[in-house]
Order: sequence, then C-alpha cells, then structure tokens
Amino acid sequence: MNKLNNKFLLLCFLSVFVFGSINYAQLVLPQPSPSATAYQKIGTTDVTINYSKPGVKGRTIWGGLVPY
Repeated sequence: MNKLNNKFLLLCFLSVFVFGSINYAQLVLPQPSPSATAYQKIGTTDVTINYSKPGVKGRTIWGGLVPY
C-alpha cells in the first residue's frame, strides 16, 4: 500500500510540474513591426484603419538613402 501511495504522490507532483511549466513555454515576444490604429469619425461613419508601422530602431528612414 505504501508503494502505491508513493507512486501516486510522484505522479501528482510530476503532473503539477509539467502542467505548471506549460505557461512558461508560451512566451509573448514583441512584434518586429508594432501595430497601430487610426480612428476618425466622418459624418455618421466611423472609419478605423489597423496597420503595422516599421520598427525604425534608431535608423534614418526618410532622407537616409544615398542616390546611386
């Protein structure tokens, strides 16, 4: 009876460990291009635009290109 109890406790411990670590496996990383939303009410119509803007990360985008 004692062996059965030990096996049951070990099984419970392992199942809690495995199912508890599943949440840590699902990492939420930031998107490379952050999303943005533009909203405007025009008359009686609501206009919403969802788009992704490029991640600049300190680089020059406009006027930074060299003509060839």
